[in-house]
Amino acid sequence: MGQRAMAMDVRRRMVAGLAGLGMMVAAGVTMGVYYAGTYPAAVPAPGWCAGSGLLGCEAAVLWKMGSVRGVPVGWGGVLLGATVLAWALIPSSRLARTTQVLLALNAVAVTVLFFVATLVLKTLCLACTAYGVFSVLALGALGVRGARGFDRYGHRRPALMHLAVLGLILVAGGAALGRYAHAARTADAAVSGMRATGHFYSLPQVPWPSEISPYRTFSAAADFEAAAIRAVVFSDPLCIDCRVLTEQLRQLAGEFTGHMNVAYQFFPLDGSCNDVVDKDKHPGSCDLAYMAAWDPDRFLLIHDEIHDNMDAARDRAWQLELARRHGLGAALTDAGTRDIVHRLIRTGTEYARTSDRYAHGIRSTPTMILNNRMIIGTMPTADLRAIFRALVDEHEHGGGGFMEQWLQPGCVISPDDGVPLPCGG
Repeated sequence: MGQRAMAMDVRRRMVAGLAGLGMMVAAGVTMGVYYAGTYPAAVPAPGWCAGSGLLGCEAAVLWKMGSVRGVPVGWGGVLLGATVLAWALIPSSRLARTTQVLLALNAVAVTVLFFVATLVLKTLCLACTAYGVFSVLALGALGVRGARGFDRYGHRRPALMHLAVLGLILVAGGAALGRYAHAARTADAAVSGMRATGHFYSLPQVPWPSEISPYRTFSAAADFEAAAIRAVVFSDPLCIDCRVLTEQLRQLAGEFTGHMNVAYQFFPLDGSCNDVVDKDKHPGSCDLAYMAAWDPDRFLLIHDEIHDNMDAARDRAWQLELARRHGLGAALTDAGTRDIVHRLIRTGTEYARTSDRYAHGIRSTPTMILNNRMIIGTMPTADLRAIFRALVDEHEHGGGGFMEQWLQPGCVISPDDGVPLPCGG
């Protein structure tokens, strides 16, 4: 090899080395964005590529094709960049040919993903774009068909040994990342749960409604106040988010057996019976409320059937068939049934407004008064579980407000035994 050829080879290797390093950094950033977006409470997001706007990375990285079985595709990019860097540092004709083929396949994938991101997801991920530019630069440095200095060795195909080693590293690294994801998921749930619990205890206390519904979806004790977890849920039979909350409570009921009293406070968002809030989102939900309330002994049966068939329950024919099948026709006109549903709805006027748009605090469903604190809407199950655990812990410590004291400013934990020290005041 002549001196000029040697100089060109050195420059090519330098360009390839820098490109490989750039690929590793850019792919590593996309992995950081993936973990930060998937486990936001536990993993900090890379600042310059965070966000979901036009130049953000979240939309592209968190897309369904951005990971395989929980492992971000950026891991493959890091490994490919490391392979390019390895060739630049320790040149080998066989490794060069293997890397060329992998880079060519990578170029096709990067091109497809670029058009998907820009045309479908409407985003231009900066780290993804940087990775694409570096990978094309690396391919150019090695040559699409192989540099002339390597062709004379006859290495036209990738080395199977190299592919096998890279495959093993890819799988082993993916397994390690899977373990990391499990740890991040656990940490995320813990951190998020602590934040949710802290926020819950920072909410102002509110009174129970003047009339707590006698209809229970979960009942640990006849005396409503006797349970550690006490909830009055203002709910609508046709509310999708109410269905989500009910499913969460069903799941948590198995974990908190003997601790949950949950009263179902009828609040259908149907203008034919609800004059507390100016919404008419779910026509027919008043009639479903009457049917569920008509016979207290069959409340759960009717509630669960409506809940489990909520999409069909919006149809008037289905509602009439429900009434016929269970003999609930009289519920639609029974004065006593209508009266109790209306009284429960009217308790929504007893809370101070929580929105400039509506006159009263109970303005949407679900709204849950949980141990005298109001939660509007839903939250992740893990966060609700953390709050429930805190409430049970507080109840079992004699109702001394353990969590509330722990969360007050100035309270500290003894480093020796973990017992909270007294708070000032």
